[in-house]
Amino acid sequence: MRYPKNKKEINQIYDWQITQGRYQSITHQELFNLTNNFTINDWQRIRTEKYWNIIDQMQDEIEYNEFGFYKIKKAIDCRSEYTLKCVKYYIKHIKKEIPS
Repeated sequence: MRYPKNKKEINQIYDWQITQGRYQSITHQELFNLTNNFTINDWQRIRTEKYWNIIDQMQDEIEYNEFGFYKIKKAIDCRSEYTLKCVKYYIKHIKKEIPS
């Protein structure tokens, strides 16, 4: 197996996955492109205690209502969508205020 070497190749893989009906790849591709230059500090500012509490709450609700593989897929999808929402908020409202 050959691993992608650059951002363009990774985006081509996402594009292919999307054409195959893997629509969650849209969220993953957007997350990848938005966070490509993030530092550990950026992730620490996003993944606060509140962030992890919401992720845990989402997981608990899914575990209660769903079963098997579908439950795992739904949990990953919900986490990715919530993380994308947090990343967009961070970029728009917080990152621009932090001095470089």
